[in-house]
Amino acid sequence: AALSNNSAGTSGGAIYFGGATNSLLIADQSSVAGNRALAKDCGGIYIAKSIGSLTVVNGSRLSANTAVDGAAIWAH
Repeated sequence: AALSNNSAGTSGGAIYFGGATNSLLIADQSSVAGNRALAKDCGGIYIAKSIGSLTVVNGSRLSANTAVDGAAIWAH
């Protein structure tokens, strides 16, 4: 799967998740690339609370995401 070339006015160009999560898995040649947050945090995946674990496997990639703070993944 690909989340590519998306944008948000504030946070989370590809995905904005408003809560906490135990885990996030990015697998099987998935791509989070070229996303941007125009005015705030994280061009890729923004998690507003906390994350227990993050796993990126099997040729997946996070690349060329841009933001004021935190380019690929941001979790509080």
